[in-house]
Amino acid sequence: MIRPEDEKKINQMALNLNRSKEIACILLVLYNDELLRQDVEAELKRKLEPEGFNFRELRMIEDMYKNVPVIITREMNPQPNDIFQVFDLKKALPEVLEYLNYRREDFVEHKISVIFWLDEPTLIEIMRKALDFFAFRATPVIEFMSDRSKDMMIPGRTTPSEIFIYNSLEELDKKITLREEMLNDYLEKRPDDHSTIASLHNELGVLYDSKSDFDEAMSHYEKAYNLYKEIKHRKGEASTLGNMGNVYQDKGDLDKALEYHSQALEIDRRIGDIQGEANTLGNIGIVYYSKGDLDKALEYYSQALEIDRRIGDTQGEASNLSNMAYVYYAKGELDKALEYLSQALEIYRRIGDTQGEASDLGNMGIVYAAKGDLDKALKYYSQALEIDRKIGDTQGEASDLGNMGIVYQDKGDLGKALEYTKKALKIFVSIGVPMSADRVYKNLQEIIAQMKSRGIEISQEDAKEITELTEQYEKLKGAVSNTVS
Repeated sequence: MIRPEDEKKINQMALNLNRSKEIACILLVLYNDELLRQDVEAELKRKLEPEGFNFRELRMIEDMYKNVPVIITREMNPQPNDIFQVFDLKKALPEVLEYLNYRREDFVEHKISVIFWLDEPTLIEIMRKALDFFAFRATPVIEFMSDRSKDMMIPGRTTPSEIFIYNSLEELDKKITLREEMLNDYLEKRPDDHSTIASLHNELGVLYDSKSDFDEAMSHYEKAYNLYKEIKHRKGEASTLGNMGNVYQDKGDLDKALEYHSQALEIDRRIGDIQGEANTLGNIGIVYYSKGDLDKALEYYSQALEIDRRIGDTQGEASNLSNMAYVYYAKGELDKALEYLSQALEIYRRIGDTQGEASDLGNMGIVYAAKGDLDKALKYYSQALEIDRKIGDTQGEASDLGNMGIVYQDKGDLGKALEYTKKALKIFVSIGVPMSADRVYKNLQEIIAQMKSRGIEISQEDAKEITELTEQYEKLKGAVSNTVS
């Protein structure tokens, strides 16, 4: 579904491409949600194909020739009114950057129109290492970013231990330090205990993945995998392959993620690990969800759910019911989403999983907000907030507060919207979650602008707090930028 704020951007893209019949047009488009990207592409085609434009695709795969300008201008035999779409440019990094820099004039010479669909890490690489090409684009970078505050949570992977639960980056670093000390101790004093050493490598992989340090995560997973293979620990092999698939999913390389999960699934089935099979089927469902293939996602979640019910894994059953609810939400089947969330919620309450209960209550709030029932949305957000505060889940608390701020904004109660959004931002900044802080900060700016346009005065106390929060937010963003560079 095209959002009103995206319509203007699509019209601008269509205008630029329409003007490009006699000149080159290079568009760099940033997106963070495949379903939203597909909607934008469909709308763009609806506008331009009746004008005689022909959309063509170049999908990069590993080990292929990386010279994108030459592939398009020579090998793909471009015709007038062709619009090329380039996908998965990240798979051609870093070699492709040099080709884009030094062969960019090929696009002009052949009057080529190209849309580069990019995720954030790839765009950052272009900005850092292909500046000439970056400056060559027809317009500023166009962004289609899904507002996660108004979407359901992306299906999550369950983690096997308390050690993976943390409320701040500092706490995560402490968990990593502890595991590294334990690993070094085993390597020094008990180097033949391959099973424990592999397990510690695996745990460190999960923690580094949580920190988005993917290279370090993969390094630990590879060591764990080799050790498990050496001692013929097939279950450990499958678990590690699944974790490696999770890293590729987090990096956005979904095809590679499927490859690793499929290897894990093959081992699970060969050794008769029914529980492992259900977990892996669920992970494959998550990847298909991320790819935007919702029917495939449902297929794998359903297989996992069937196994969970057969073996009596109520935790897994609730998790897969929740995941299926996410899919129905994405498909726009809101009543169906509520039905599955309600089933999951009943299980979470029965087994005493308060964190799962809070998560599902929050997601039910999101569905009711999408249905336009704002009072019910507030009711469920409030219940989630109460639980998150009770169990000390500060990140969940911040998400609940941010969502309540949005509902009050939609209800026109800007005073309460400001109050809840400030609280959410304060928490996200304090626990160091930059992406969520960025989203809530933008919501805060929207509320302030609406208040000013309606002549609603912001108190001196609120103004002072907003200034302080802005400074803290900018400091957090600056720290993240320094880490990236």
